Amino acid sequence: MKLSKASIGGLVKPWNGKTQKDAPYQELITFLGVRTLYYLQHQEERTDLLIMLDEETGNLLQIPGGYGSENGTKKIARLVDQKMRELPEAPAIQGPLALNLEWLGERLKLNDTEKGILALAALIQKDSILNSFYSYLDDLRLPRLENLLAFLLSKPRTLIHEAIGPKGMLQQSRLITLGEDYALQMREPMANLLLKRYPNPNELFGQFYGKSQPATLQLKDFGHLKSELPLLRKLVKRAVQTERQGINILLYGAPGTGKTELARALAADLGFCLYDVKIMDEEDNPLSGPDRFGAYALMQKTIARQGNTLIIFDEVEDVFPSPSFWSFLEGKRQTQHKAWTNRLLEENPVPSIWIANAIDGIDPAYRRRFTWEMEMGTPPKPVRQRILAHHLDKLPVSEEWIAQTAKDGNLLPGHVERAVKVLQLVQTKNPKENEKILEQMLRNGRNGGKAKEGLPEGYDLSYVNADQDLHSLAEGIQKHGEARLLFYGAPGTGKTAFVQYLSEHLEKPLRSYTASDLLGPFVGQTEDNIARLFEEASDESIVFLDEADSFLQIRAQADRHWEITQVNELLQRMERFQGILICATNRKEGMDPAVMRRFDLQVEFLPMNYQQRLDIIHSALERMGLQPKTKEEETFLQKVVLTKEGITPGEVGKLLRHNRFHPCQTFEEAMTRIENITGQIHQFSKNFGFSGIR
Repeated sequence: MKLSKASIGGLVKPWNGKTQKDAPYQELITFLGVRTLYYLQHQEERTDLLIMLDEETGNLLQIPGGYGSENGTKKIARLVDQKMRELPEAPAIQGPLALNLEWLGERLKLNDTEKGILALAALIQKDSILNSFYSYLDDLRLPRLENLLAFLLSKPRTLIHEAIGPKGMLQQSRLITLGEDYALQMREPMANLLLKRYPNPNELFGQFYGKSQPATLQLKDFGHLKSELPLLRKLVKRAVQTERQGINILLYGAPGTGKTELARALAADLGFCLYDVKIMDEEDNPLSGPDRFGAYALMQKTIARQGNTLIIFDEVEDVFPSPSFWSFLEGKRQTQHKAWTNRLLEENPVPSIWIANAIDGIDPAYRRRFTWEMEMGTPPKPVRQRILAHHLDKLPVSEEWIAQTAKDGNLLPGHVERAVKVLQLVQTKNPKENEKILEQMLRNGRNGGKAKEGLPEGYDLSYVNADQDLHSLAEGIQKHGEARLLFYGAPGTGKTAFVQYLSEHLEKPLRSYTASDLLGPFVGQTEDNIARLFEEASDESIVFLDEADSFLQIRAQADRHWEITQVNELLQRMERFQGILICATNRKEGMDPAVMRRFDLQVEFLPMNYQQRLDIIHSALERMGLQPKTKEEETFLQKVVLTKEGITPGEVGKLLRHNRFHPCQTFEEAMTRIENITGQIHQFSKNFGFSGIR
């Protein structure tokens, strides 16, 4: 076996590859224990050795019992002096620790002093005797700690100071930390790794990180991000080429929106190697936030020289410590960790992609250090259809089913990927059977999630009665890419559904908010929510504010100061937003005049005209299988429709939903229900809306 170069500061001779199987570190522990006791009793601030001795320690040092008398401390001190003189030549570091230190030292360019400190820290963490000794040294101040380490490792204190300092490799890579009282600390998972045998260096470093899974999508599959991706790609490419430090990308959004897949697709498109920070240890136990942060810091140091490399750090919500009311009680430790984290984000040599489902709990001080932040929401229908087609390319599923399924506004890339994995295992040759399997898996994948409204099945602009040409409006928005619009009109006239239509037609993600999403119970909270809404919104998205009259009321009629400030905040944000902003209201008359002047166009949505009413009821009867079959039935239908001047698409949708669980049996029964539609649309909740037509 090749001789190990690992040693404790040059004091310990190289290991010859032979190990004491039962206790490979026994000689070394005895050596360190005796020297520690010797050092402590010969300092000005002497330590009472008597309190540090127990049966286990006495056996190790071969100290007989009976030293509990008044003169016990003096006798122990004389015995420690004797043991110090009798110590043999410094023993070698043996066993797995020797090889692991050698591999780690080669990868991180560690010197003898740093390797010696690592060996000592690992043995203190895992050996009960050394751990017992050093538990009495928690309040050891930095100068005394440096002197102790210098004595144990036979190295100048200046080298020790550099090795354990905040800019040294050991702390930068999080291999060790200094506690609040400067106690030398190594996290238990790290000590476990250093003391375990691995067949080669790759197996050792594989406990901290590994190569990411291959991408299953391409950048072109993220068409709804087409304005951001070229710049993001160029940023990452140039950062790697120029070796620019501190490049960190934060992707966030609901689970399943494709954040991890986007990171993999970006790396694949650039031809870069992508590494994952481990989430589980080798025994499949979840790693804590500090342990994962430590693994990430070590990654930065070990793969920095490889070139053409990116790091993906998933599920980072639990990694960043969030600010709290009690943070001031944590004192210096909190300050030290924050400074270390800030430096890690500013000086990382390998560009990193951080992924989170939510970022509310991440301290703004950390977020300011990210180079790029991007929220990922539900992709629009054309993108959903492309993702479905991509994953199902070689599986027996019909194109019609793909097109129909893509209409589901709840469908996320993560749902599709999971469902396809199941189908690959249980597929049949019958497309219909495969489609049933996929539908079941997609339903299961969405259980428990918050539903998002999609474009209603059978949606047709010809049923919407507005005072503007909606086709021309959609084309104009697509051409110019920026608009501030107000949609107003009675509930059920199709305002929300048209916004959903625009999202799919323009292939832009929709960010929808109601009053309950923005109005807060505390003074200033609503303004903060409005500000965060626009800060997180991309200029390439559609921002839709429903119930806009709830927070844009006339300021002259306000009774409280905060009612004015929330309108002011929204006015300022509207002015600066360069994307598509749409507000909807049932009460236009209650909105502030200054707000009304900010809109490029105000569109009124009206109840349907006669022809629209006739067409939509014909369509509804056809779905019910009860369309008129005689001239007399058609004439009767036209007379009924003529009297229903106030009905809306939403009310027809309500009729169809009723028919699902209580179907009409005859044309006459269906017409009776149609006659019972009041046409007084204000009696219905706006929640029924156009989305009721399924």
